[in-house]
Amino acid sequence: MMKISIYPLVFAVIDSENEENWTWFLQNLAEIVNAQWRTITFIGDRNKGLLEALPYVFPHSPHAFCFHNLKHNILAKYPSSLGKTSRDWIVHLFGKCAYALTEDAFEMRMRTLQEEGGAVIIEFLKNLPKENWSAAYFPDKMFK
Repeated sequence: MMKISIYPLVFAVIDSENEENWTWFLQNLAEIVNAQWRTITFIGDRNKGLLEALPYVFPHSPHAFCFHNLKHNILAKYPSSLGKTSRDWIVHLFGKCAYALTEDAFEMRMRTLQEEGGAVIIEFLKNLPKENWSAAYFPDKMFK
């Protein structure tokens, strides 16, 4: 059984999360971690600066969107008047999509999510490439 370990490597204090600062941070990280002999998977949010800097500095490293952040983004899209149970159910269905191991399972679960989540989840998913958050479509081994 494969053991997956996630741990922070470095921290930096910057004045803003923009492309210039992310590029600086990632270039310094690249000097410390030689990525040529192994795949480094980055897990982070959808910050515009990070999305632009990461492929520039680490062109062959996959970037996964943090499920915890996505979950909170989804909850924020639905009004609290919908009720905690309904909002949590949508997040649960999203999780089923995210952790589906095959494309068929993902697509089946995605249909259910879109049917039950309606226009709000459909709009949310428009700008969310499945390659960055679903195990079935992730370009590297995630949970396989």
